[in-house]
Amino acid sequence: MDERQMKTNQKIFDKRNQKRANPILKLSNLADLKENDLERLTALMLGRQGYDVERNVWIRGKSDERYDIDIYAEKQKWLGIVRGYSLIAEIKNSEIGIDSIISYKLIFEDISSRLKMNQCMMVTNKSFTSEARKYAEDFEINILDREELTKKLEENGLIWLTKKEEK
Repeated sequence: MDERQMKTNQKIFDKRNQKRANPILKLSNLADLKENDLERLTALMLGRQGYDVERNVWIRGKSDERYDIDIYAEKQKWLGIVRGYSLIAEIKNSEIGIDSIISYKLIFEDISSRLKMNQCMMVTNKSFTSEARKYAEDFEINILDREELTKKLEENGLIWLTKKEEK
């Protein structure tokens, strides 16, 4: 079996696992996730939204610089029409400040000037500073903090709330 066929088989296996509707995480555990586990959970969430997801991908920008991208995701069908839609995501398990947002924006611009990229997003199980939120909003960077991530995970059946947490 060649490498390409192995990747295809892995994608098929991953898609089967993504269809399970059972939540895999309690909300109270979200803040304690390590970055790698948060990355896996985010990839699973994007997969359930119809993206083909790859983790820890090296992508070369127009500047010829290579970047380690936490998540690269693409959809071939978007809004019922066949076309490419792709995004890159940076995952952190710490509070994110404006410096991180600015540097990731520069990475996105370098990559998207070489490849067709539609969106970049940053995900954390903590929070964003107010300056980081403002910059992200001004430059259309999709950000998910703990609260927004929780909503997305609930929508995709990946998290459940105990009665105490629902209040």
